[in-house]
Amino acid sequence: MKYLPVALLIMIINELPGQSILTIEQIMQGPDFVGYLPDQPFWSGDSRSIYFQWNRDSLPDDEMYHYSLSASAAERLSVEGLKALESANGIYSKDRAMKLFQKSGDLFLKKNGSVRQITNTLQYEVPRGFSGDEQLIVFEMDDNLFSWSIENGGIEQLTQFKKGDEKKGRKIRRARVLVKKRSVGVF
Repeated sequence: MKYLPVALLIMIINELPGQSILTIEQIMQGPDFVGYLPDQPFWSGDSRSIYFQWNRDSLPDDEMYHYSLSASAAERLSVEGLKALESANGIYSKDRAMKLFQKSGDLFLKKNGSVRQITNTLQYEVPRGFSGDEQLIVFEMDDNLFSWSIENGGIEQLTQFKKGDEKKGRKIRRARVLVKKRSVGVF
């Protein structure tokens, strides 16, 4: 008798118009049935748009989408839009007037709303920050530090680290010196 109200409630809910009944098979399909959720969201620099990865059409890879607060729907970014897209991560100056960021292995500086490309190389540069007086940008390339002048664009190498065994190199140089000394009297 005490289960009768529960059974009646279940029968009434099942009979309501416009209600769909999910099956276990449908639920187990996961994203193929309900769709994929947006991923990796980040705000634009002006906080008027949000960008995110989304696989709306069940493609092999996610695509970048853009939603403006003034728009009614999300739009897929074009190739040109992807190229112009500023990185979500970056290093800001103390007064937050400048932002240093890396994109596709190259460095960019955003200052007063405009973006300037600092490097355009085949190497992979890593931004390390601004100098203490914020007149230079410090970055790493090939395990060495470099500075770039914001004022004139000059680049200066700050460190010179070499890979390899220095002791082995010394032995080779000593051997060459000995060969030269011994060969002086022969020729």
